[in-house]
Amino acid sequence: MDGGGVADLTGGVLVISSDDEEPPAKAARPSPPPVRKLPNLLEGVAIPEGQERTGEECSVCLDPPVHPVTLPCNHTFCYLCAKGLGSGTALCSLCRRPIPRGFLESAEVLHKASQELNDTPPVEAQALWQWFYEGRNGWWRFESRNNEELEESFQEGRGKVETLICGQLYVIDLVAMEQFQKSMPQRKRRIKRDLKTAQCKGVAGLGKRSWLQAS
Repeated sequence: MDGGGVADLTGGVLVISSDDEEPPAKAARPSPPPVRKLPNLLEGVAIPEGQERTGEECSVCLDPPVHPVTLPCNHTFCYLCAKGLGSGTALCSLCRRPIPRGFLESAEVLHKASQELNDTPPVEAQALWQWFYEGRNGWWRFESRNNEELEESFQEGRGKVETLICGQLYVIDLVAMEQFQKSMPQRKRRIKRDLKTAQCKGVAGLGKRSWLQAS
């Protein structure tokens, strides 16, 4: 046939193909969507340099340990931060080694962690205000960092404060004078603002030295 075509008789139907016929064009691939540029959330924010890290900070709060306690694995934490580790998985947050049951309540650990506590506060501190929470056996002082946060919030007229205690988020109501874990609002404890000379059992679960008894 003219043009180099090829005739094929199939099933009584004459099919003619031509060498000049162009193959169908491939569908163009859709172009990829443009890459979305994420905003820089720190743009224009001045970040204070702060104190240089020494490597001896508590790995939970990243501050120098308050009432330090050293676990059997030789890692040191704040006493309250260590209690937060022991209330759940009971593992060191650095090496994941287990914390023995009852270790943080042992007489030896409590004695070492409470060495800075005194039965009588210094004379210059007797006129200062202190925040307390009610435990099973009486009133206990808040740890110094929590106390500063509560007093500052109280002076600013804030009604509530949310803060971490023992690794748990607590809501502290400065109007109703009570605190509770945010996940368990039904379990409330009373708090109060009183002079540092007010009678108490100790600080953040650590008894005063004269009350500690070795076992």
